[in-house]
Amino acid sequence: MANKTIPQLPEQTGKTDDDLLVIVDSGETTTSKIKVSTLLSGVGGSPGVTGDTLTDSISSVNSIVGTPNVYEGTSGYVNFGYGNDVNDDTITHGYNNTSGVGTTPSGNICIGYNNNYQSQYVGNEAGQLVIGKDNTKRNDGIFIGSSNFGSRGIYVGRSNTQNNNNDISAGMLFGASNTTNGTRALMVGRSNINGNDFGIALGFENNQNSRNWALSVGYANNINSVGNSTNGYNTCIGTNNTITAGIGNFNVSNDSDMGSTGTNNSIFGGFQQQYIGASGNNNTILGGTGSAFLNTTNNSTIIGGTTNIISDTNNSVIVGGTGNTLQTYNNCVILGGTGLTTSFNDEVVCEHLTIKGQSTYNWSNNGSGSVFILDLDEGNLQEISMSADTIIDLTNVKVGGRYSIKVFNEASYLLLAMTATGFSVLWEGGSIPLFTSGGTDLLVLEVFGSDILVRYFANFATAE
Repeated sequence: MANKTIPQLPEQTGKTDDDLLVIVDSGETTTSKIKVSTLLSGVGGSPGVTGDTLTDSISSVNSIVGTPNVYEGTSGYVNFGYGNDVNDDTITHGYNNTSGVGTTPSGNICIGYNNNYQSQYVGNEAGQLVIGKDNTKRNDGIFIGSSNFGSRGIYVGRSNTQNNNNDISAGMLFGASNTTNGTRALMVGRSNINGNDFGIALGFENNQNSRNWALSVGYANNINSVGNSTNGYNTCIGTNNTITAGIGNFNVSNDSDMGSTGTNNSIFGGFQQQYIGASGNNNTILGGTGSAFLNTTNNSTIIGGTTNIISDTNNSVIVGGTGNTLQTYNNCVILGGTGLTTSFNDEVVCEHLTIKGQSTYNWSNNGSGSVFILDLDEGNLQEISMSADTIIDLTNVKVGGRYSIKVFNEASYLLLAMTATGFSVLWEGGSIPLFTSGGTDLLVLEVFGSDILVRYFANFATAE
Protein backbone atom coordinates (compact mmCIF):
# COMPACT_ATOMS: atom_id res chain seq x y z
CA MET A 1 0.00 0.00 0.00
CA ALA A 2 1.36 3.38 -0.95
CA ASN A 3 2.07 5.89 1.77
CA LYS A 4 -1.00 8.05 2.61
CA THR A 5 -1.76 10.81 5.06
CA ILE A 6 -4.58 10.25 7.67
CA PRO A 7 -7.14 12.42 5.81
CA GLN A 8 -6.55 10.24 2.76
CA LEU A 9 -7.48 7.00 4.56
CA PRO A 10 -10.99 5.52 3.95
CA GLU A 11 -13.49 5.97 6.81
CA GLN A 12 -14.82 2.80 8.55
CA THR A 13 -18.43 3.10 9.83
CA GLY A 14 -18.73 -0.32 11.57
CA LYS A 15 -16.66 -2.23 14.10
CA THR A 16 -15.98 -5.77 15.23
CA ASP A 17 -13.98 -7.33 18.05
CA ASP A 18 -11.19 -8.10 15.61
CA ASP A 19 -10.73 -4.50 14.46
CA LEU A 20 -7.28 -3.17 15.33
CA LEU A 21 -6.01 0.23 16.32
CA VAL A 22 -2.42 1.39 15.99
CA ILE A 23 -0.66 2.25 19.27
CA VAL A 24 2.50 4.34 19.26
CA ASP A 25 4.53 4.10 22.48
CA SER A 26 5.89 7.62 23.11
CA GLY A 27 8.75 6.18 25.19
CA GLU A 28 9.74 3.55 22.66
CA THR A 29 10.70 3.53 19.04
CA THR A 30 8.27 0.70 18.27
CA THR A 31 4.67 0.70 17.05
CA SER A 32 2.10 -1.89 18.31
CA LYS A 33 -1.61 -2.74 17.84
CA ILE A 34 -4.70 -3.27 20.08
CA LYS A 35 -8.16 -4.77 19.50
CA VAL A 36 -11.22 -2.48 19.84
CA SER A 37 -12.80 -4.92 22.35
CA THR A 38 -9.73 -4.79 24.55
CA LEU A 39 -9.72 -1.02 24.49
CA LEU A 40 -13.46 -0.72 25.42
CA SER A 41 -13.20 -3.25 28.27
CA GLY A 42 -10.70 -0.97 29.96
CA VAL A 43 -13.34 1.81 30.32
CA GLY A 44 -16.10 -0.41 31.79
CA GLY A 45 -18.17 -1.27 28.71
CA SER A 46 -18.37 -3.73 25.91
CA PRO A 47 -19.38 -3.51 22.27
CA GLY A 48 -23.05 -3.94 21.43
CA VAL A 49 -24.44 -2.93 24.87
CA THR A 50 -28.25 -2.74 24.96
CA GLY A 51 -30.64 -1.18 27.48
CA ASP A 52 -31.75 -4.61 28.67
CA THR A 53 -28.25 -5.61 29.87
CA LEU A 54 -26.91 -2.22 30.96
CA THR A 55 -25.08 -2.18 34.32
CA ASP A 56 -23.64 0.96 33.03
CA SER A 57 -20.68 3.24 33.46
CA ILE A 58 -22.85 6.02 34.92
CA SER A 59 -22.48 4.26 38.31
CA SER A 60 -18.73 4.58 38.06
CA VAL A 61 -19.04 8.29 37.35
CA ASN A 62 -21.08 8.83 40.55
CA SER A 63 -18.68 6.67 42.54
CA ILE A 64 -15.82 8.91 41.45
CA VAL A 65 -17.41 11.96 43.12
CA GLY A 66 -17.86 10.02 46.36
CA THR A 67 -21.63 9.64 46.43
CA PRO A 68 -22.52 6.45 44.57
CA ASN A 69 -26.01 5.65 43.45
CA VAL A 70 -27.41 2.35 44.76
CA TYR A 71 -28.63 -0.34 42.35
CA GLU A 72 -30.91 -2.92 44.01
CA GLY A 73 -31.75 -4.69 40.76
CA THR A 74 -29.76 -6.37 38.07
CA SER A 75 -30.92 -4.99 34.74
CA GLY A 76 -32.69 -2.34 32.75
CA TYR A 77 -32.14 0.73 34.94
CA VAL A 78 -31.05 4.22 33.96
CA ASN A 79 -29.82 6.66 36.60
CA PHE A 80 -28.86 10.27 36.19
CA GLY A 81 -28.05 12.29 39.27
CA TYR A 82 -26.78 12.06 42.79
CA GLY A 83 -27.45 9.72 45.70
CA ASN A 84 -30.32 7.83 44.07
CA ASP A 85 -31.48 4.29 44.97
CA VAL A 86 -32.59 2.51 41.80
CA ASN A 87 -34.27 -0.84 41.02
CA ASP A 88 -34.86 -2.89 37.89
CA ASP A 89 -36.42 -1.29 34.83
CA THR A 90 -36.40 2.12 36.43
CA ILE A 91 -35.45 5.60 35.26
CA THR A 92 -34.26 8.00 37.96
CA HIS A 93 -33.11 11.53 37.40
CA GLY A 94 -32.31 13.91 40.23
CA TYR A 95 -31.05 13.88 43.78
CA ASN A 96 -31.58 11.54 46.78
CA ASN A 97 -34.51 9.68 45.27
CA THR A 98 -35.08 6.27 46.88
CA SER A 99 -37.13 3.16 46.28
CA GLY A 100 -37.88 2.84 50.04
CA VAL A 101 -39.01 -0.40 51.67
CA GLY A 102 -41.46 -3.17 50.97
CA THR A 103 -41.39 -5.31 47.88
CA THR A 104 -38.86 -4.41 45.23
CA PRO A 105 -40.38 -1.78 42.90
CA SER A 106 -39.69 -1.94 39.19
CA GLY A 107 -40.79 -0.26 36.01
CA ASN A 108 -40.89 3.17 37.62
CA ILE A 109 -39.91 6.73 36.68
CA CYS A 110 -38.69 9.14 39.34
CA ILE A 111 -37.60 12.67 38.48
CA GLY A 112 -36.75 15.32 41.04
CA TYR A 113 -35.50 15.64 44.59
CA ASN A 114 -35.96 13.57 47.79
CA ASN A 115 -38.78 11.49 46.35
CA ASN A 116 -39.55 8.08 47.88
CA TYR A 117 -41.31 5.57 45.69
CA GLN A 118 -42.09 2.30 47.42
CA SER A 119 -44.62 -0.50 47.43
CA GLN A 120 -46.56 -1.97 50.36
CA TYR A 121 -48.27 -4.72 48.40
CA VAL A 122 -47.00 -7.41 46.07
CA GLY A 123 -48.44 -6.84 42.64
CA ASN A 124 -48.57 -3.04 42.97
CA GLU A 125 -44.86 -2.38 42.89
CA ALA A 126 -44.61 -1.29 39.24
CA GLY A 127 -45.77 1.53 37.04
CA GLN A 128 -45.10 4.50 39.31
CA LEU A 129 -44.39 8.01 38.06
CA VAL A 130 -43.01 10.51 40.57
CA ILE A 131 -42.04 14.00 39.45
CA GLY A 132 -41.17 16.78 41.86
CA LYS A 133 -39.87 17.14 45.41
CA ASP A 134 -40.39 15.36 48.75
CA ASN A 135 -43.12 13.08 47.42
CA THR A 136 -43.77 9.67 49.02
CA LYS A 137 -45.50 7.19 46.76
CA ARG A 138 -46.84 3.74 47.74
CA ASN A 139 -47.99 1.34 45.06
CA ASP A 140 -48.65 2.12 41.43
CA GLY A 141 -49.70 5.66 40.65
CA ILE A 142 -48.70 9.13 39.49
CA PHE A 143 -47.28 11.92 41.68
CA ILE A 144 -46.51 15.34 40.25
CA GLY A 145 -45.62 18.21 42.58
CA SER A 146 -44.16 18.45 46.06
CA SER A 147 -44.71 16.87 49.50
CA ASN A 148 -47.50 14.60 48.30
CA PHE A 149 -48.05 11.32 50.20
CA GLY A 150 -50.23 8.38 49.40
CA SER A 151 -51.07 5.14 47.71
CA ARG A 152 -52.56 4.29 44.33
CA GLY A 153 -53.96 7.12 42.27
CA ILE A 154 -53.04 10.47 40.78
CA TYR A 155 -51.66 13.31 42.89
CA VAL A 156 -50.92 16.67 41.30
CA GLY A 157 -49.94 19.70 43.38
CA ARG A 158 -48.56 20.18 46.86
CA SER A 159 -49.00 18.48 50.24
CA ASN A 160 -51.85 16.23 49.15
CA THR A 161 -52.23 13.15 51.38
CA GLN A 162 -53.85 9.74 51.03
CA ASN A 163 -53.71 8.10 54.48
CA ASN A 164 -55.29 4.81 53.54
CA ASN A 165 -52.30 2.78 52.38
CA ASN A 166 -54.18 -0.22 51.06
CA ASP A 167 -53.96 -1.47 47.53
CA ILE A 168 -57.35 -0.09 46.39
CA SER A 169 -56.93 3.57 47.35
CA ALA A 170 -57.07 4.87 43.79
CA GLY A 171 -57.60 8.48 44.79
CA MET A 172 -57.16 11.58 42.63
CA LEU A 173 -55.99 14.71 44.44
CA PHE A 174 -55.37 17.94 42.56
CA GLY A 175 -54.28 21.15 44.29
CA ALA A 176 -52.76 21.77 47.70
CA SER A 177 -53.12 20.32 51.21
CA ASN A 178 -56.01 18.00 50.37
CA THR A 179 -56.37 14.92 52.61
CA THR A 180 -58.33 11.72 52.20
CA ASN A 181 -58.53 8.87 54.73
CA GLY A 182 -60.62 6.68 52.48
CA THR A 183 -60.41 5.22 49.02
CA ARG A 184 -61.44 6.27 45.52
CA ALA A 185 -61.72 9.93 46.45
CA LEU A 186 -61.56 12.89 44.06
CA MET A 187 -60.36 16.17 45.57
CA VAL A 188 -59.74 19.34 43.58
CA GLY A 189 -58.73 22.59 45.28
CA ARG A 190 -57.10 23.29 48.62
CA SER A 191 -57.37 22.05 52.22
CA ASN A 192 -60.27 19.69 51.55
CA ILE A 193 -60.66 16.65 53.86
CA ASN A 194 -62.35 13.36 52.99
CA GLY A 195 -62.96 10.87 55.80
CA ASN A 196 -64.20 7.83 53.94
CA ASP A 197 -64.73 6.24 50.54
CA PHE A 198 -65.97 7.54 47.20
CA GLY A 199 -65.99 11.19 48.25
CA ILE A 200 -65.72 14.18 45.90
CA ALA A 201 -64.57 17.55 47.21
CA LEU A 202 -64.19 20.52 44.89
CA GLY A 203 -63.12 23.88 46.31
CA PHE A 204 -61.59 25.05 49.58
CA GLU A 205 -61.72 23.74 53.16
CA ASN A 206 -64.56 21.30 52.59
CA ASN A 207 -64.78 18.54 55.22
CA GLN A 208 -66.30 15.11 54.65
CA ASN A 209 -66.11 13.31 57.98
CA SER A 210 -66.84 9.58 57.76
CA ARG A 211 -69.43 9.80 55.03
CA ASN A 212 -69.31 7.54 51.96
CA TRP A 213 -70.45 8.84 48.60
CA ALA A 214 -70.27 12.49 49.67
CA LEU A 215 -70.06 15.50 47.33
CA SER A 216 -68.79 18.89 48.55
CA VAL A 217 -68.46 21.84 46.19
CA GLY A 218 -67.51 25.33 47.34
CA TYR A 219 -66.02 26.66 50.55
CA ALA A 220 -66.02 25.41 54.16
CA ASN A 221 -68.83 22.90 53.72
CA ASN A 222 -69.05 20.08 56.30
CA ILE A 223 -70.58 16.64 55.91
CA ASN A 224 -70.31 14.95 59.30
CA SER A 225 -71.22 11.58 60.80
CA VAL A 226 -73.51 10.58 63.67
CA GLY A 227 -73.70 7.09 65.15
CA ASN A 228 -72.70 4.09 63.10
CA SER A 229 -74.12 5.25 59.79
CA THR A 230 -71.45 5.43 57.12
CA ASN A 231 -73.36 5.48 53.84
CA GLY A 232 -74.23 9.12 53.38
CA TYR A 233 -74.89 9.93 49.73
CA ASN A 234 -75.01 13.55 50.92
CA THR A 235 -74.22 16.72 48.95
CA CYS A 236 -73.10 20.20 50.05
CA ILE A 237 -72.73 22.97 47.48
CA GLY A 238 -72.05 26.58 48.45
CA THR A 239 -70.39 28.22 51.44
CA ASN A 240 -70.34 27.25 55.15
CA ASN A 241 -73.05 24.62 54.78
CA THR A 242 -73.35 21.60 57.08
CA ILE A 243 -74.96 18.18 56.83
CA THR A 244 -74.77 16.56 60.27
CA ALA A 245 -76.17 13.12 59.49
CA GLY A 246 -78.76 11.27 57.46
CA ILE A 247 -78.73 9.74 54.01
CA GLY A 248 -79.31 11.32 50.62
CA ASN A 249 -79.53 14.90 51.90
CA PHE A 250 -78.80 17.88 49.64
CA ASN A 251 -77.64 21.28 50.88
CA VAL A 252 -77.11 23.92 48.19
CA SER A 253 -77.07 27.24 49.97
CA ASN A 254 -74.95 29.56 52.13
CA ASP A 255 -74.36 29.33 55.91
CA SER A 256 -77.09 26.70 56.21
CA ASP A 257 -77.15 23.78 58.66
CA MET A 258 -78.85 20.50 57.82
CA GLY A 259 -78.92 18.80 61.21
CA SER A 260 -81.35 16.15 60.04
CA THR A 261 -80.92 12.45 60.75
CA GLY A 262 -83.54 11.72 58.12
CA THR A 263 -83.22 10.98 54.43
CA ASN A 264 -83.69 12.86 51.17
CA ASN A 265 -83.99 16.31 52.71
CA SER A 266 -82.90 19.36 50.71
CA ILE A 267 -81.96 23.02 50.96
CA PHE A 268 -81.79 24.91 47.66
CA GLY A 269 -80.57 28.49 47.78
CA GLY A 270 -81.19 31.10 50.40
CA PHE A 271 -79.19 31.94 53.50
CA GLN A 272 -78.93 30.54 57.04
CA GLN A 273 -81.57 27.88 56.54
CA GLN A 274 -81.73 25.09 59.14
CA TYR A 275 -82.90 21.59 59.96
CA ILE A 276 -82.70 21.57 63.78
CA GLY A 277 -82.98 18.14 65.35
CA ALA A 278 -85.19 17.15 62.45
CA SER A 279 -85.63 13.41 61.94
CA GLY A 280 -88.15 13.49 59.11
CA ASN A 281 -87.78 12.64 55.44
CA ASN A 282 -88.33 14.21 52.02
CA ASN A 283 -88.49 17.84 53.14
CA THR A 284 -87.31 20.86 51.12
CA ILE A 285 -86.39 24.48 51.80
CA LEU A 286 -86.31 26.50 48.59
CA GLY A 287 -84.87 30.02 48.84
CA GLY A 288 -85.53 32.56 51.55
CA THR A 289 -83.64 33.35 54.75
CA GLY A 290 -83.50 31.77 58.19
CA SER A 291 -86.30 29.23 57.75
CA ALA A 292 -86.23 25.87 59.53
CA PHE A 293 -87.65 22.38 59.92
CA LEU A 294 -87.92 21.12 63.50
CA ASN A 295 -88.47 17.69 65.03
CA THR A 296 -90.34 15.02 63.03
CA THR A 297 -91.65 16.46 59.78
CA ASN A 298 -92.20 14.61 56.49
CA ASN A 299 -92.92 15.51 52.87
CA SER A 300 -93.14 19.22 53.56
CA THR A 301 -91.75 22.35 51.88
CA ILE A 302 -90.84 25.95 52.73
CA ILE A 303 -90.63 28.26 49.72
CA GLY A 304 -89.07 31.69 50.13
CA GLY A 305 -89.90 34.07 52.92
CA THR A 306 -88.06 34.74 56.17
CA THR A 307 -87.84 32.74 59.45
CA ASN A 308 -90.73 30.42 58.58
CA ILE A 309 -90.92 27.16 60.58
CA ILE A 310 -92.52 23.77 59.96
CA SER A 311 -92.52 21.34 62.90
CA ASP A 312 -94.11 17.96 63.68
CA THR A 313 -96.33 17.85 60.63
CA ASN A 314 -96.69 16.05 57.32
CA ASN A 315 -97.50 17.03 53.75
CA SER A 316 -97.60 20.77 54.42
CA VAL A 317 -96.26 23.92 52.76
CA ILE A 318 -95.35 27.49 53.69
CA VAL A 319 -95.03 29.89 50.76
CA GLY A 320 -93.43 33.27 51.47
CA GLY A 321 -94.26 35.51 54.36
CA THR A 322 -92.39 36.15 57.59
CA GLY A 323 -92.38 34.28 60.88
CA ASN A 324 -95.13 31.84 59.93
CA THR A 325 -95.38 28.57 61.89
CA LEU A 326 -96.97 25.38 60.64
CA GLN A 327 -97.05 22.91 63.51
CA THR A 328 -98.86 19.70 64.55
CA TYR A 329 -101.61 19.83 61.91
CA ASN A 330 -101.19 17.94 58.63
CA ASN A 331 -101.95 18.69 54.98
CA CYS A 332 -101.91 22.45 55.51
CA VAL A 333 -100.77 25.48 53.52
CA ILE A 334 -99.80 28.95 54.70
CA LEU A 335 -99.62 31.61 51.98
CA GLY A 336 -97.68 34.79 52.75
CA GLY A 337 -98.57 36.94 55.70
CA THR A 338 -96.77 37.52 58.99
CA GLY A 339 -96.93 35.34 62.08
CA LEU A 340 -99.63 33.06 60.69
CA THR A 341 -100.29 29.56 62.00
CA THR A 342 -102.75 26.68 61.45
CA SER A 343 -105.61 25.54 63.69
CA PHE A 344 -106.64 22.18 62.23
CA ASN A 345 -105.79 19.65 59.50
CA ASP A 346 -106.38 20.29 55.81
CA GLU A 347 -106.34 24.05 56.25
CA VAL A 348 -105.17 26.86 53.98
CA VAL A 349 -104.26 30.09 55.80
CA CYS A 350 -103.78 33.39 54.03
CA GLU A 351 -103.74 36.88 55.54
CA HIS A 352 -105.29 38.67 52.55
CA LEU A 353 -106.61 36.88 49.49
CA THR A 354 -107.49 38.59 46.22
CA ILE A 355 -109.17 36.43 43.61
CA LYS A 356 -108.96 37.49 39.99
CA GLY A 357 -112.00 36.05 38.24
CA GLN A 358 -114.58 33.91 40.03
CA SER A 359 -114.65 32.09 43.33
CA THR A 360 -116.84 28.98 43.44
CA TYR A 361 -117.92 26.45 46.10
CA ASN A 362 -118.69 22.79 45.88
CA TRP A 363 -122.41 21.94 45.65
CA SER A 364 -123.81 18.73 47.12
CA ASN A 365 -127.32 17.45 46.25
CA ASN A 366 -128.47 15.09 49.02
CA GLY A 367 -131.68 13.96 47.32
CA SER A 368 -135.05 13.28 48.94
CA GLY A 369 -135.62 12.03 52.48
CA SER A 370 -136.46 12.86 56.04
CA VAL A 371 -133.12 12.42 57.87
CA PHE A 372 -130.11 14.23 56.39
CA ILE A 373 -126.53 14.08 57.62
CA LEU A 374 -124.91 16.93 55.75
CA ASP A 375 -121.10 16.69 55.49
CA LEU A 376 -120.05 20.29 54.96
CA ASP A 377 -116.63 19.09 53.68
CA GLU A 378 -118.58 17.98 50.61
CA GLY A 379 -119.40 21.59 49.85
CA ASN A 380 -120.53 24.93 51.23
CA LEU A 381 -123.65 24.64 49.12
CA GLN A 382 -126.08 21.83 50.10
CA GLU A 383 -129.48 20.81 48.72
CA ILE A 384 -132.24 18.63 50.24
CA SER A 385 -135.81 17.61 49.35
CA MET A 386 -138.13 17.04 52.36
CA SER A 387 -140.36 13.98 51.76
CA ALA A 388 -141.57 13.88 55.40
CA ASP A 389 -141.02 15.75 58.63
CA THR A 390 -137.27 16.20 58.65
CA ILE A 391 -134.15 16.29 60.89
CA ILE A 392 -130.83 17.78 59.68
CA ASP A 393 -127.50 16.93 61.34
CA LEU A 394 -124.42 18.96 60.29
CA THR A 395 -120.88 17.50 60.32
CA ASN A 396 -117.43 19.02 59.75
CA VAL A 397 -118.56 22.51 60.66
CA LYS A 398 -115.68 25.00 60.62
CA VAL A 399 -115.43 28.10 62.76
CA GLY A 400 -115.81 31.10 60.48
CA GLY A 401 -117.58 29.00 57.89
CA ARG A 402 -120.49 30.21 55.74
CA TYR A 403 -122.93 27.67 54.30
CA SER A 404 -126.19 27.66 52.35
CA ILE A 405 -128.89 24.95 52.29
CA LYS A 406 -131.53 24.91 49.53
CA VAL A 407 -134.73 23.25 50.85
CA PHE A 408 -137.53 21.90 48.63
CA ASN A 409 -140.63 20.97 50.67
CA GLU A 410 -142.51 18.25 48.76
CA ALA A 411 -145.66 18.95 50.86
CA SER A 412 -146.47 20.72 54.13
CA TYR A 413 -143.67 18.96 56.04
CA LEU A 414 -141.91 20.38 59.07
CA LEU A 415 -138.22 20.73 59.90
CA LEU A 416 -138.15 19.23 63.36
CA ALA A 417 -134.54 20.01 64.31
CA MET A 418 -131.06 21.02 63.08
CA THR A 419 -128.06 19.79 65.13
CA ALA A 420 -124.23 19.98 65.02
CA THR A 421 -122.00 18.32 67.60
CA GLY A 422 -120.14 20.92 69.66
CA PHE A 423 -122.23 23.83 68.33
CA SER A 424 -125.46 25.64 69.25
CA VAL A 425 -127.91 26.34 66.40
CA LEU A 426 -129.52 29.78 66.76
CA TRP A 427 -132.49 30.63 64.50
CA GLU A 428 -133.44 34.07 63.24
CA GLY A 429 -136.46 35.18 65.33
CA GLY A 430 -135.83 32.39 67.84
CA SER A 431 -137.84 29.60 66.16
CA ILE A 432 -137.67 27.14 63.25
CA PRO A 433 -139.68 28.58 60.36
CA LEU A 434 -142.50 26.85 58.46
CA PHE A 435 -141.21 25.95 55.00
CA THR A 436 -143.23 26.73 51.86
CA SER A 437 -145.42 23.79 50.86
CA GLY A 438 -144.45 22.63 47.39
CA GLY A 439 -141.92 25.46 47.22
CA THR A 440 -138.21 26.26 47.49
CA ASP A 441 -136.67 28.04 50.51
CA LEU A 442 -133.10 28.91 51.53
CA LEU A 443 -131.21 28.63 54.83
CA VAL A 444 -127.98 30.63 55.27
CA LEU A 445 -125.63 29.53 58.09
CA GLU A 446 -122.71 31.52 59.53
CA VAL A 447 -120.45 30.12 62.24
CA PHE A 448 -119.20 32.38 65.03
CA GLY A 449 -117.20 30.40 67.60
CA SER A 450 -119.51 27.66 68.85
CA ASP A 451 -122.68 29.34 67.52
CA ILE A 452 -124.30 28.62 64.18
CA LEU A 453 -126.56 31.50 63.16
CA VAL A 454 -129.36 30.54 60.73
CA ARG A 455 -131.34 32.90 58.56
CA TYR A 456 -134.43 31.88 56.56
CA PHE A 457 -135.37 33.11 53.07
CA ALA A 458 -138.80 31.93 51.81
CA ASN A 459 -140.50 30.91 48.59
CA PHE A 460 -138.08 31.30 45.69
CA ALA A 461 -140.05 31.13 42.46
CA THR A 462 -140.05 32.30 38.86
CA ALA A 463 -141.25 35.88 38.46
CA GLU A 464 -144.71 36.29 36.91
